[in-house]
Amino acid sequence: MKKGNSKKWSKVYIGLIAANIVFAVIFYLISMRYGNN
Repeated sequence: MKKGNSKKWSKVYIGLIAANIVFAVIFYLISMRYGNN
């Protein structure tokens, strides 16, 4: 494997993890808001 390739994939994984965290937080806030009302 080339070093540049692994670096690109690590960036992709970081982006996916960040997206998962963002969606989890948004879903949590929405469920809290509609759950309380």
